[in-house]
Amino acid sequence: MKLIMRAWLLSLLVCLIGLVSSCGFHLRGEEKIPIALQSIYIQSATPFGSFEQTLRDSLRSYNITLADTANAANTTLDIEQVNLSSIAGSVSANLSLRQYTLNYTITYRILTPKGQIILPTNTVTSTTTFTSNMAAMMLSSKNSTQQYMPELQRDAVFRIISQLLSMDSKQTLNAYSQHGRLKAYENKS
Repeated sequence: MKLIMRAWLLSLLVCLIGLVSSCGFHLRGEEKIPIALQSIYIQSATPFGSFEQTLRDSLRSYNITLADTANAANTTLDIEQVNLSSIAGSVSANLSLRQYTLNYTITYRILTPKGQIILPTNTVTSTTTFTSNMAAMMLSSKNSTQQYMPELQRDAVFRIISQLLSMDSKQTLNAYSQHGRLKAYENKS
């Protein structure tokens, strides 16, 4: 009986490993970073903002070197716009609760050290929905919004990195690195 149980568990483990590997899952450190992204400068209107800090921390976790100037980097990650919008949604029957949706949108592009566009403007949006007591929301709307910011920022950073490591982006970045010239970006999605 023990032998059958072990064989069953081993079969289950092999199936799970097969499923995880077939869906494209891989450990974070195994992602091959294009040479153009191995050293990057972050250009932003708020270079020391909380989003930019979250972005820097995540890029470091991929072993990407963060340069102090655009000329010291292979590329520049230009954060063109950061926007937080709030949409008030449905109200409960007794008018005491209201649903809100927060949209955190980042617009960015990748530039050469001289400011030429390698990857054109892209946008990522992170969204969260929550329900709040309307009276409490009126007294502290900023605090209610701020508690969701770290989660929204982490999600936006994840989406940016995912876009930068997509096959289309990698092809364009690798062509730029190999040939020292810009190739037209083709979005095949």
